[in-house]
Formats: sequence, C-alpha cells, structure tokens
Amino acid sequence: MVHDIQASLHAMMAENNAKLTIVNPDMELNVYPTHFHRILLNLIQNGIKFRQEETPKIIVKASETRNYWQIEVEDNGIGIEEEQLPHIFKLFYHKNLKSNSESHGIGLSVVRRLVQEHEGSIRVKSEVGKGTTFIFTILKA
Repeated sequence: MVHDIQASLHAMMAENNAKLTIVNPDMELNVYPTHFHRILLNLIQNGIKFRQEETPKIIVKASETRNYWQIEVEDNGIGIEEEQLPHIFKLFYHKNLKSNSESHGIGLSVVRRLVQEHEGSIRVKSEVGKGTTFIFTILKA
C-alpha cells in the first residue's frame, strides 16, 4: 500500500520537490485497504499542500501498542493555530488557509470518520511555522 500511495502522489511530490519517509513500512495491518489508503493519502497531501517555502518533508511512522496500531504523519508545513485545533475535523472547516492551496474543508472530516470505522481515534499536534503531526490509531484485529 505504501508503494501505491507513493505512486498516487508522484506528480504532486515531484512538482513540490517533496520528500516522503516511511518508518516501519513492512508492518501488516488488518484494515480496509481503500479506507486506509485514503487516510494516508489525505494526510500526506495536506503536508505537501499546506507547505512553507522550504521543501516539504513528510514522515510516516508506524508502531504498535497492546491493542492498537499507531500511525503518525508528521510534516514541516505551515502548522495550525492552537485555537483552531479543536475544529479542524469538522466538515467544511478550512479557516487556516495561510497558503495558496485550495481547500474545501472535507478531507480531515473524512479522515476522522474512516479512522473511527477502524475503531480508532485521531488527534493532532501542531505549531505554526513548524509543522503538524497527526496521530491516529487502528484497532488490532
């Protein structure tokens, strides 16, 4: 799936000279492949879209706990203002547009719904001007 995601993003990554690093790419997760692909694709695309002047760098890390797989998608983008963090998963919410990218405010709402379908949760850490990390869990089967 990681290779499919990289192939899907090839043009966008080349256009933006983006760097994608996958840590633990050989983990096998019991997920709905289409849903999981969409989750990662959206979070990685956002890391490229909401970029600063420097080269976009996205790191995807996978680890496990007793009952869950934990996935982190970290970028060095524009970041999200702290007061907006509680709202970013709401449908059509897109007030943090300090980039030239177009957003409809749908992607993160869909991501949250798909994570919840895997009996997981999602949270975000961010610092304006430094980047954003989305951390989500997927229930182990």
